[in-house]
Amino acid sequence: MKDFRLPGDDATFHFINGLNSPALDLAFTTASTRAFGLVMGAALALWLFTTYRARSFRPIGQAIIAAAAVDFIGARLLKPFFERTRPSFALPHEAVRVLSEAANSGSMPSLHAATSFAVATTLLLLSPAIGRVALPLAAFIAMSRVAVGVHWPTDVY
Repeated sequence: MKDFRLPGDDATFHFINGLNSPALDLAFTTASTRAFGLVMGAALALWLFTTYRARSFRPIGQAIIAAAAVDFIGARLLKPFFERTRPSFALPHEAVRVLSEAANSGSMPSLHAATSFAVATTLLLLSPAIGRVALPLAAFIAMSRVAVGVHWPTDVY
């Protein structure tokens, strides 16, 4: 792994990771779980289905394909290419609050963030109303990855 940081990574990381609020810590830790992403995806799919009925199958399928494609490309191509060390492994233990464990695998890109934005963008194309919920949710998931100490800010945008 390579420990490289882009301009602004350190300062932004320490600001977000150092917020140290019990309520925010709980929200960020929850938003960083795979279960949260699946539950939010299912809730958005249910919203689509109840709103659009049979017309919802195509965008739901497209969102699933987009998520799978982003996950595959990120995990198989981009992470091995960048080989970027996660902040939880690059920084001294006392310099980072690790609220969620992560494997010592590549940090860039954040697959949580990339998948969330792929799904949100797909849903936005169908319905601006759903996009107004999905895009801020994706942004919160992305920010949560920095807050829990497992990604650099430039991994999530």
